This record gives sequence, structure tokens and C-alpha cells, in this order.
Amino acid sequence: MKYGIVVDSGCDLTCLEHPTLINKIDFARAPLKLDVGETEFVDDFNLNIEKFMAQMYAYDGKTGSAAPSPQTWLSAYEKSEYVFAITITSGLSGSYNSAQIAADLFKTLYPERKIYVIDSKSAGPEITLIVRKLTEYINASMSFDEIVESIENYRKNTHLLFVLQSLDNFIKNGRVSKLQGTMQVF
Repeated sequence: MKYGIVVDSGCDLTCLEHPTLINKIDFARAPLKLDVGETEFVDDFNLNIEKFMAQMYAYDGKTGSAAPSPQTWLSAYEKSEYVFAITITSGLSGSYNSAQIAADLFKTLYPERKIYVIDSKSAGPEITLIVRKLTEYINASMSFDEIVESIENYRKNTHLLFVLQSLDNFIKNGRVSKLQGTMQVF
């Protein structure tokens, strides 16, 4: 039985950290695309963060992002028999919807396999926590259905708060108004 964990680039992890899991779990990433003016950056492991950030801060126009396509998700799913996909919150991105479309196609193409898509309802470090908990459950030889139930309970009770240094990018891509971006909470 070969498990797969597929995340979008809302996740901070670049690989699974425990060496015994490498042969047991396929780990893949479906990258988001980031647009700064006419320049598109693919948020994969080869992204030059310094170049991207410099260009983003220097650009005064609208920036944006695009969720991974259903085909990108599907290609990552096809490596494994039992797949868990974890996305950045559906409140900020269409990544969850794209992952779910791919999951429906995966079920049609491979009816003998299993897949479960998780909307993290968060980003970054919380997705990492979900991945780590999934690896624990898989390593404990739980059944697929037991893992689904356990990971949903875990996700519902895991909440991570974080503070952004700047809301500039949210303002540039229209997710936050200029007024909201300049307001301070005391």
C-alpha cells in the first residue's frame, strides 16, 4: 500500500523529514503561480525568493496568484494508491476547488484507489502540522478511513495564528482595501 501526501505551495515543507517515511509515502507539491505585472513566477522548489520579493516590492501595480490546475493536482495524485491532499485555505485561494476537481477525476480514472482532500482553513505552518500528523497516522498503520476521521478531528482542533509584516501584497491584489491595509489594531 503506497500513500501519497500532496500539498500546494501554501505549505512550508519541502520534503518529509523522517527517513523511514520516504519509501512509504510519496510527497508532492502542486505549485501556485504568482504574478507580478507581466512576470509569472512558479512557486515550486526552484523559486528564487529574493528575486520574486524584490520584484514584488518594486512593482506598484496589481499582483496576483493562480491556484494549481486540476491537471497539476491529478499528476501528483497518480503516483499513489492512497492519497491525502492538503490545500491552503479555500477562503484565500481556489486551490481547494482545483484539488477537489482533480480528486473527482482521480476517482473516475482509478476507482480502486482512495483520495481525501483537506481544506486546511489556514496556511503555511498549520499545513505543515497537518502533514506531520498524517505521517504519524500512516506510520501507525491506521486504515485509510481511520486516518480520514482522525485527521479531520485534528484539523478542526488545530488553530494557528500568525502576524503579517505587511499587507502590501493583499492591497495590491485587491484582497484588502487600502483603507483596511492602513488601519492598525490596538
